[in-house]
Amino acid sequence: MGDYRERAIATGTGLVIRHAPATIHEVAAWPGANSALEHFLNAYGSGARNPLLRVGPGRVWVVGADTLELQTATNGMALIDLSHALVRIQVSGESARLVLRKGLPVDLHPSVFPDGSIATSAIERIVVTVHNNGDSFDLFCRRSYSGSLEHWLADASIFLL
Repeated sequence: MGDYRERAIATGTGLVIRHAPATIHEVAAWPGANSALEHFLNAYGSGARNPLLRVGPGRVWVVGADTLELQTATNGMALIDLSHALVRIQVSGESARLVLRKGLPVDLHPSVFPDGSIATSAIERIVVTVHNNGDSFDLFCRRSYSGSLEHWLADASIFLL
């Protein structure tokens, strides 16, 4: 499986970059079917052990869930497996916010971007969706850019302000 294995890079500056494989599904409601999505979020999200990330109007990403379980829960909404298209990179440690602010034009201060927040932006022209997990940040990017993003994160951690 090569690229799918988990690996971590400790930079020596209090930052850990972890390539964390995960199944990622998008649940999308058809136009005018937002009530079906809300029903899914209430029913599935109430006891969810998997993060539910609202990535846009009528669109939710479910990280780490079983496909068969989701097929039953989505009840006719669009279900797209993004696992082979996207990679999750977890950035944690005391300097995570400092490193990310070097290239991510999003205010990550806890008062502006609290736990559970999500935003889509870019780091060095690499489109990333950022999720604040509280003790770490999940960065989702296209698989073909994951090596470049990991390299940028490691380089950015060398010279902390």
